[in-house]
Amino acid sequence: MLARPPELLPEVKDPEARRTLTRFALESAASECVLWLTSGSVLTAWSLALGGDAGTVSSVQSIATAAQAVHVPAALASARISRKRIAITALVAARLVWLPLAILAFTTSPGSLGRSLLLVTAALSAVLSMFSQNAHGAWMGDAIPSAVRGRFFGTRTWVAALGGSVAALLIATLLDRGDAASSADGRVALPILGIVGVLVVLLGTVSGALLAPAHEHGTAREAEPVAVSMRRARTLLGDPALRRLLRYQILWGIAVAPGAAFFTMHVLTTMHGGYRLIAAHGIVVVIARVLTAKIWGARVDRFGASRELALCSLGIGLMPLLWTLCDEHTWWPLAIDAILSGVLWGGQQIAVSAHPLSIGKSEDRPFVLAWSALALGLAWAGSSLVAGALVRTLPADVLGLGPYRVLFVFSGLARASCAFWALKLNEPSSANEPSAMVSEASRSHA
Repeated sequence: MLARPPELLPEVKDPEARRTLTRFALESAASECVLWLTSGSVLTAWSLALGGDAGTVSSVQSIATAAQAVHVPAALASARISRKRIAITALVAARLVWLPLAILAFTTSPGSLGRSLLLVTAALSAVLSMFSQNAHGAWMGDAIPSAVRGRFFGTRTWVAALGGSVAALLIATLLDRGDAASSADGRVALPILGIVGVLVVLLGTVSGALLAPAHEHGTAREAEPVAVSMRRARTLLGDPALRRLLRYQILWGIAVAPGAAFFTMHVLTTMHGGYRLIAAHGIVVVIARVLTAKIWGARVDRFGASRELALCSLGIGLMPLLWTLCDEHTWWPLAIDAILSGVLWGGQQIAVSAHPLSIGKSEDRPFVLAWSALALGLAWAGSSLVAGALVRTLPADVLGLGPYRVLFVFSGLARASCAFWALKLNEPSSANEPSAMVSEASRSHA
């Protein structure tokens, strides 16, 4: 079944290119499952189960995002080694590193050792994931005809969302099994989290099996000397289009992190909702994303990423403001948030994935992706750490809202302001026209 998956994207006429893009899309479902099982509420559950607090949660989240700094070394590797080889090897390894923590969860009550291992595991997994993402992004960029970029990412998004729905159901089943598995403060029994770790490892093998037969364009690319690659990376920083993208990514990371880091804690401690509520919220997000992903993809192809990114950024700013209305007795804003999240985050991710592929040439692509991810990751990590420090130091009744709600108000307003900077991205006029990449890909398959 993995050897001959059903083909998607019939608008791509070249059979080999279509099969490769289909494998990319199907693998995204496994990757989305892993994302759900190694971030957000699950990382919070690990932190609390190992005796951590809000500071531990923000530290784990920030370590994972700070790993974006290795995108530049990853880009150097992608310029010298097969992008396919790096993507698959690093991806599988990023999931295998969860095995020691999973085993520890089954065998003992680890205490401080467990918290240290969690930080190391999150860091290693994040670093390896960055190598994989950079190589995989460049590999995909070589394979996707520019005329269908938006539609490809739309298809990939709804396929990934289906994987996310499976993961959300798993989280609901495993993390919230009643009094025997979890307590009122959100602490989950460690063996339950051990099962989650094993699932992450198994999904690594599924991803490897899906990607291994995929075709790699440009396998004859000669390795550049490191000095030439570094000069290319530095020169790209002078590209006005890239600099506008980096500005947006930095501001977006600063804006999103304070809300994202403490959403789960807010649901568990303020709303007393439990992991089942978080999973239900996630399932609604997935449904909304599946229903709208192809629409966003077509809109990005037609109108360009900049306008759609601005629209989504403005709407996403409403979400943390809705969270401030939630308490133990008021849950309805979370339902509205779930629908908006599915619709708008899906569009934002499609647009921000497609736009960097319009900057520079094929040989520049790993560095464009690297600088973009580095800007977002470092801004996110710094903002998350500052938010964690504020949560620990602000009084419980600050401004009559409490620390979480103060951070949510800041996050919402800052996200909405990013719409202005998204409009200034001004992607190249050729971004929506069929590029030479299409004919080059066709010739390589002839």
